[in-house]
Amino acid sequence: MCNLTPEQEERVQRLHAQSLVVNTYGGPFSTPRTIRKWRSGYLENDGEWVPPIKAAVQEKLVPDMRAGGVDCIVAGAGSVDDLGMWLREFQTSSKAIVLAETAADVRQAAAEGRVSFILCAGGLGESDPGNLNTILVYHRLGVRIWSLTHSARNLISDGCSERTGAGLSYFGQRVVQELNQQRILIDVSHLSDAGFWDVLELSETPVIATHSNCRAVCNHERNLTDDMIRALADKGGMMALNFFPYYVKAESPTVEDLVDHIDHIRDLVGVQYVGLGPDFCAGRWEWVLAGWSVRGGVNRAGDHPIKPHPYPKGVKDITQMANVTRALVARGYSDAEIEGILGNNFLRVYESVVG
Repeated sequence: MCNLTPEQEERVQRLHAQSLVVNTYGGPFSTPRTIRKWRSGYLENDGEWVPPIKAAVQEKLVPDMRAGGVDCIVAGAGSVDDLGMWLREFQTSSKAIVLAETAADVRQAAAEGRVSFILCAGGLGESDPGNLNTILVYHRLGVRIWSLTHSARNLISDGCSERTGAGLSYFGQRVVQELNQQRILIDVSHLSDAGFWDVLELSETPVIATHSNCRAVCNHERNLTDDMIRALADKGGMMALNFFPYYVKAESPTVEDLVDHIDHIRDLVGVQYVGLGPDFCAGRWEWVLAGWSVRGGVNRAGDHPIKPHPYPKGVKDITQMANVTRALVARGYSDAEIEGILGNNFLRVYESVVG
């Protein structure tokens, strides 16, 4: 970790405390399944039974968010069951959490001393093939961001790991139009390159990559090319950086390696187009398994090391988010630039689409 002077350290603490810190992607695999475990009860590895918790988010997740200074998380709801689980948590954990359907909701929750969650759905072809009414129903239930694919193919488009690399289907084009009509922010992370360019051409509103990095800094198909980053900025959108280790650096990533991606975006289009989408949320997930990419239907396990791969040193879980602020101070970013990266850049784009 970077060495700071006492004055710089004081600035870090002040900046992180006064900023609205937004995690633009909590991770569909960590969040719903962990909250379900907390709600239902579970056995520890030593055989100890941990009883169910009714207000699971309030008791288990909010303390970690507060430890990391995080005010808002974009929460994955990849199925009707996921969505119902979150809606129940907004009831049982209502003393501490808020469903944020607008940027104003995020700001109001922070002013009240509560944290907020923005619901993000994904796909469409998987659970309700070919039915655009799903989008309208999810919107009425509070969903305001939509991830079109995971890394595999669905009825909307190929994902980034499909061999064929096809773009939007005709149905996928209708999905983009419907999301525009409902004022839902479109997420292009995980899309094939062709799908990305189809969305940028078709969408009438800004779009976002909620958790993607720079391909020029770390050459992985999940990351965006320089031309893609320019196109996002030109359309008024932005990208938020993924802390998932494979996409930061091939081996032994650190928080400084993550900030290398921020430097690259700043030099390419400006720092106002970058945020943070760590891809972790509930629980303390310090590493990921080599076979993680099998989830979503694409067998990519052989492309990664067999050993567990740690999250970047310094930002291994949500409690360490202030270390990003620390690294940005060390790199010489201004207060306004840091506040933008931590959350204001995302809130600007979110507000421009959803209101």
